[in-house]
Amino acid sequence: MDDQIAFARCHAALEPVFQAVIDAQAVVAAVKKDAEAAERVHISAEIDAVATQLVELKSMTRHAQIALASVHAGQRDWCKVALWTMVLLALPLAFVGALEATGPSDANDYADDCESVSALTCFANVTILVWVCALLVRRKLLPVWWPRTHAAMAAAKRDKSTGYAIKTLFRFVVLGMLMYLLQYWSFDGLRMGGGPIYGGVSANVSAEDAIEAHEYCSGAHGVARRLWHSSKIFFLTIMVWELSFLPSSPWDMWLHHIGLILGVAFSTDHSLREIISGDDPDGPTERGEALDGFAYVLMLGTAFMFLKELLVLFFQHRKSSDEAQQYRDLSAAAIVHVVGQAAFYCLLPAVYLAVSLRRGHLPWGTGGLLIALLVVLNVLEAYIFSVTLKVMTSKRKKARASRRRQSDLRSAATADPAVLEGTVVLTAPSAPQVGVATTINGSTINAPLLSSSR
Repeated sequence: MDDQIAFARCHAALEPVFQAVIDAQAVVAAVKKDAEAAERVHISAEIDAVATQLVELKSMTRHAQIALASVHAGQRDWCKVALWTMVLLALPLAFVGALEATGPSDANDYADDCESVSALTCFANVTILVWVCALLVRRKLLPVWWPRTHAAMAAAKRDKSTGYAIKTLFRFVVLGMLMYLLQYWSFDGLRMGGGPIYGGVSANVSAEDAIEAHEYCSGAHGVARRLWHSSKIFFLTIMVWELSFLPSSPWDMWLHHIGLILGVAFSTDHSLREIISGDDPDGPTERGEALDGFAYVLMLGTAFMFLKELLVLFFQHRKSSDEAQQYRDLSAAAIVHVVGQAAFYCLLPAVYLAVSLRRGHLPWGTGGLLIALLVVLNVLEAYIFSVTLKVMTSKRKKARASRRRQSDLRSAATADPAVLEGTVVLTAPSAPQVGVATTINGSTINAPLLSSSR
């Protein structure tokens, strides 16, 4: 069937719905007028309720017409996709660059994560940054990347797709920063240098380290600490933003995000950190850097999951009839989930904890709490994976059923071409002339609509 004919028939199907709503509004208005004349005030609530619902129906029908026209005329513009992608990548990187340009070099600023502003100010500014990026994603990037599917989505689904795009963006940016910090990570912790480490290893400080003592915020050491702080603030803000933007999220997402929010809050608030890890507010401690090393592994796994978020974003923007491609998207997302969970939530953190406890970097009490945290995290991730697997299995069944139907139809058509009659209209009427009414399947449509629809 020609796209132009399909568009015209779908548009014609919406016109009676729109007209019926208008007629119903006129009837309700007349009923309200009669009720007011008879002073029957007690039924005004029912009339107002019906009138409100009719307004919603009219708006939804009008939105469906606009979405249909947008989908019909939509064509992907790769230049615009590349432009808005680069703009969105540049915004968080520019924020990190601004913090680095204004970052202090005084070792006394170690307690402020070597930042020139407080963590609260960073959080407030990153929140504004996230909302700006969300606005650009929703209004600019997604409509030009998927012009034939995004406009037809329900509002709630568009919100979810915006959330997945924002998580993909910021997790990818954080992944880049964490890869830079990989040079400071080992099984002894995340040690960014710049001076002695307190709390049990100060006797091992070399003469070279003593010369560099108390230079925690200068040079490469300051850059590393500011990037580590920015990574945590980005994750904290994204989780807070997503829960406020999508309050109807399932319980597992709420539990996951609240746990991460609390974890980041404890690791960035030096007063709380001093109580938990014994961290000296004026410098790093052995226990504190060991905890940072453990947090680094989990954050690296969370950042790695940007690829899963991107694949789910692709899945959401596939045509609902394309079950096979949706199944492939979810299969790839499931593979990423399994690899990420096995590597960054099971194997690597377990080995890290075992080494840290054996070397005495962490006390057994803290180690027990972290092991319990890992167990809870993996149970939660396993549940999330089961949800993905359930949807993936459903899509696979639908894709197989669709292939069987198409195969049966082709076989029947080969045996008897007349089978196709009544299933798909293969012929199209000649192009209508401007100003002439055209009839398609009994519906009269003005030709200017057809000529201007593209």
